[in-house]
Amino acid sequence: MRRKRVLPLAALMLCTPALAGTAPAVASPQTAPSATPAAAAAPAGPLRILLTNDDGYNAPGIRKAFERLTAAGHDVTIVAPLTNQSGTGTKMMNAPTITVKHPEPKVWAVDGTPGDSVAFGLSEVFAGAAPD
Repeated sequence: MRRKRVLPLAALMLCTPALAGTAPAVASPQTAPSATPAAAAAPAGPLRILLTNDDGYNAPGIRKAFERLTAAGHDVTIVAPLTNQSGTGTKMMNAPTITVKHPEPKVWAVDGTPGDSVAFGLSEVFAGAAPD
């Protein structure tokens, strides 16, 4: 049986707005053409972002991305593996439960894979309203 290549879930989530060519849900419709292309691409307000990785919630890269996105005015929440899970991609565990730590505001550490982290983030942390 031939296996198909599948785009990792995290990469797909990051690329979906760009691939669809649409503005985020929080952006208001434009009534008149903008004078500059940069202004036309800018959302009307801050984005709600679920930020994840495969290196763990406390890795330097995810922390720097969190810092910069927050400084830009976005509402960022880290939901990432508790430990380094490099190379596991969208793999998910078969355990009936997972352990989750909430070490600080806006940060969730999932004792599982990156796929488990995204599933937890969407079903629990962003249960009321999905991130942009």
